[in-house]
Amino acid sequence: LDFGAGSKGFNRRAVEVLMANTSPGRALGTDAEWVVVLHRAGFKVESLLVDGLDWESADRYAEQAADSETQRRAAEVYDTQAKNWSYRIETIIETVESGLEALERPLVLE
Repeated sequence: LDFGAGSKGFNRRAVEVLMANTSPGRALGTDAEWVVVLHRAGFKVESLLVDGLDWESADRYAEQAADSETQRRAAEVYDTQAKNWSYRIETIIETVESGLEALERPLVLE
């Protein structure tokens, strides 16, 4: 599963369960936390494969979307900077910790 994908859709009952069983504060961690909580609560978790959720940094503030070669070159430059790898690691840690905490947390299902 790609727990780093921020696009999600929920029905009203799922949102009610999330509101009762999560709290704000670890925005990046919600990518795993919400899926784990809803799965544990008995919701069917599905996926929809899409094309078009490309890395946006290469064309941020540009007149048009970057082509694949421009994206590749931008990613190579991005990957040379240690601070970007540090951010990736922090993101992964928050996501994994949030998912693991959601596995252990008692759920409120009213």
